[in-house]
Amino acid sequence: ISILLVNCHASMWLMLFIICLPYLVEYCFLKDKKVFILFSIMICSFVVGFLNPYGWEAMTYSLHSYGIPVFNQLIREMHSFSLKGDSFLVFSSSLIIVVIVTEIIFFIKNYKKYPIHYYFLFLGFSFMAILNLRNISFLLIGTIPFIIYGFSKREKVDISLLGIIIPIMVIIVIFCFKNYQGFYTLRDPIRENIVSYLDNHTSKNSKIFTYFNDGPYLEYYGYPVYIDTRAEVFLKKNNHKEDIFLEYYDVLIGKMDYDKFIQKYQFDYYVVHEGDLLYQYLIDNDYKVVYQDKDSNIFLIEKK
Repeated sequence: ISILLVNCHASMWLMLFIICLPYLVEYCFLKDKKVFILFSIMICSFVVGFLNPYGWEAMTYSLHSYGIPVFNQLIREMHSFSLKGDSFLVFSSSLIIVVIVTEIIFFIKNYKKYPIHYYFLFLGFSFMAILNLRNISFLLIGTIPFIIYGFSKREKVDISLLGIIIPIMVIIVIFCFKNYQGFYTLRDPIRENIVSYLDNHTSKNSKIFTYFNDGPYLEYYGYPVYIDTRAEVFLKKNNHKEDIFLEYYDVLIGKMDYDKFIQKYQFDYYVVHEGDLLYQYLIDNDYKVVYQDKDSNIFLIEKK
């Protein structure tokens, strides 16, 4: 597992060890000899973690890829718990409350039957989910065995508990399905029209400015773009060249000198949103709109 994680999803590699901590605490508290077995396994997992193309850099990837204030401002899934904001933020935060309350009810009804590590897993996953909404997945994954264990220790099924759990599962399924419809797909009509225009008017060598969420779609079709959704890749600590993401943030808020920015990259096209500062700068200067989707505020702009 350690080898797979460090090579396929390095940012999650440290989670393997974090999840082991509650079990280590329990075995130490109970003076269980399993602590030596688990500790030995963790050492082996750490050693084989070096079997990756980037060595220590990949193993510590998450330490210098998260906790960036700008990430927390611009990336929705990095937002912390809040009942104010857009529907995604409010729903996700409400879901955290429901899951935590459900687990507390299980604790109250079965507190003598749960192993110690469940308490720590519950507290740890809850804390992570409150810090960043992207960690809801850990909270939900940790809740499933937690609930199953609680039911397995009861002599009869508690209808009141089912009355809480079943609606939660239904809401989760509906929410996931609803949001799936909004994911960027390879048939996104707006971006597809932009790609069609580029295919008919320029070459794949054209340099294109895109926002964070628009980059991957154009990249898939072979166009080099300024930035995409792999946010941490655009930090100097990871690419060893430049803090592109921080520069991108300055462009969004108008802190960047646009003349210097444009001169630096010499973009052939700009995919921008109406009303944004960069859009207004381009319109006010020697640039023209060559494509606009009538049902959106996305513009494709090039120099006159």
